[in-house]
Amino acid sequence: MRSLIALAAVLATCTACAEPRPFTPGGALADTPADTPPRTAAGTAAPSGSPSGSVGSSASGGGRVDTVTVGPGLTVTIEWPARESAGRTAMLKALTDYIVGVRRAVAGDTTTDYRTLVQDDASRHALAWVDTFRRDGHSLQGHIRIYRPAVKAVVGAGAEVSACVDESGAELIDARTRKALPDQPAWTRSPDGIYAQMAGVRRGDDGVWRVISLQHAQQPQDPAKECLQ
Repeated sequence: MRSLIALAAVLATCTACAEPRPFTPGGALADTPADTPPRTAAGTAAPSGSPSGSVGSSASGGGRVDTVTVGPGLTVTIEWPARESAGRTAMLKALTDYIVGVRRAVAGDTTTDYRTLVQDDASRHALAWVDTFRRDGHSLQGHIRIYRPAVKAVVGAGAEVSACVDESGAELIDARTRKALPDQPAWTRSPDGIYAQMAGVRRGDDGVWRVISLQHAQQPQDPAKECLQ
């Protein structure tokens, strides 16, 4: 009960957000029918678990796996739960679409505007993250894995969601030459590149879930340790 009260306070005010990890060197859903398809930030219906830009899907021992090309030489795989309601999948997509969207931005793909995926404090964090890459002339290449997405709690039109992210298969590159930087940051290697991303999400009047707050856990924090298992 105490955790739900704390979550409600975060979702209402969006002031309890931790600083995002630096990426450069230096209430139930009673009013959402189970058969309502998730909607993208643009307000269009999307297949459950299938992000915009997906170039391939497969089934694993758990659930569906989507592979998304987010920019030149950069792909993301998203491993979805085996069984999840459409309403909860929409909550999870708010987080996975955000993770994919900001990486599209730093990879130079302008087909999706990540700013439509965030609100409130999360907007500030997302803008700062992308601006740092652009200011330094950096980009990404390689492979990023998103797995174990989960809905932790639901309070009215707000929810807490999380996912494990593995960026140890990516590397920081010069955006102009497309060559890897000689001094790679720790987050491009295991175990530092494997972390837990948490978010507060909220459903707007248009029915779209958007990220409003961001937190993360790095190794050796417990939530991140679970991502190594």
